[in-house]
Amino acid sequence: MSEQEIAEQYAEKMKPEIKQALRDDDVNSFIESINFEDDIEINPMGYIIVRGYVNDHPEKYDFSAHLRLNSNEIDVLGTSPKLSEKFIDKEKEQRLLKEAEEEEKQVQ
Repeated sequence: MSEQEIAEQYAEKMKPEIKQALRDDDVNSFIESINFEDDIEINPMGYIIVRGYVNDHPEKYDFSAHLRLNSNEIDVLGTSPKLSEKFIDKEKEQRLLKEAEEEEKQVQ
């Protein structure tokens, strides 16, 4: 079996883990569907790179997962800026900003 075939087989095995990691980050329940690109890349550092997108918008909500063969973990899960925005908990962010403002007032 070639290095590429081994990488593709491992990537296929890890797709459920990638889906779960994305759903875990999705605090706003934005994700409706997760799609994977067909091409699996092996970069010069040896990472297996799996690319995909959510909600049928590859140009807007894309992601890439970097895997190490047989680690059974996602080493890096990168998301596009627009997808990252969808994962922000706006209520928590507002609450933290308000708390920071209150602390600043108390210091003055």
